Amino acid sequence: MIHASARCDDAVVDRDVERLIIVLEQLRGMLGETEPRWASWIAEDAHRIQRGDGSGVTHFLSALGGMGSLNDVRFLPPDDEPETVEETRALNERFRTLLSEAYSLATSVQQDAED
Repeated sequence: MIHASARCDDAVVDRDVERLIIVLEQLRGMLGETEPRWASWIAEDAHRIQRGDGSGVTHFLSALGGMGSLNDVRFLPPDDEPETVEETRALNERFRTLLSEAYSLATSVQQDAED
């Protein structure tokens, strides 16, 4: 269970949890129809976390690392048009940034819940 009292400063925990949910929703939106398995995985994790269920954090973190993990997702351009290639590069960069932020927030929330 994710408890807001995990830290002395409840507001910090609340902000981390709220931000994690937002970032997970953004990742889910990016994955959309391209990666439905991962989109569903992340949607379920966000839902669990929103309900205060810490298993959502653990489940999200289990999606990272190893072959075939969420870390391996790459968006590919539909064709060789330069603007499409550049848009895809930017999309991948944004995805990596959000994934990194989600990992940092999830590990922080998990550590706070264990304290």
